[in-house]
Amino acid sequence: MMDKKAGFLKVMSTVIILTGASILTSCENYIWSPPEIPEEVVISFSEHIYPVCNDCHDTWDLERTYEKLTGKLDMADPESSAIFTIHGSILDNIMVQVDDDLSIKASDAIIIWAEDGAEFNK
Repeated sequence: MMDKKAGFLKVMSTVIILTGASILTSCENYIWSPPEIPEEVVISFSEHIYPVCNDCHDTWDLERTYEKLTGKLDMADPESSAIFTIHGSILDNIMVQVDDDLSIKASDAIIIWAEDGAEFNK
């Protein structure tokens, strides 16, 4: 009788351990994908980009920040601009709130702004 009870406990222990292991190893992996940016989104230098730059360069005014940033922009190919070589990892990790429903990476905001002509809008 004792052997049946010990065998039963071994089987139940094994089932519990295997069930626990399967639960712990079967966690779903969630992959975050960035929001799709609508074509009509408008990026403002003073509202969206300047605050990001001002976090690091707080002594620069609006005009100086614009001059420094546009000096590092390749208007023909904004994605290959020097600003992304210098500050790429920072700009990829900062989110810009474009409107109530849309936040995008600061690097994407700069690219969109450059593609739209990089205007000095206040």
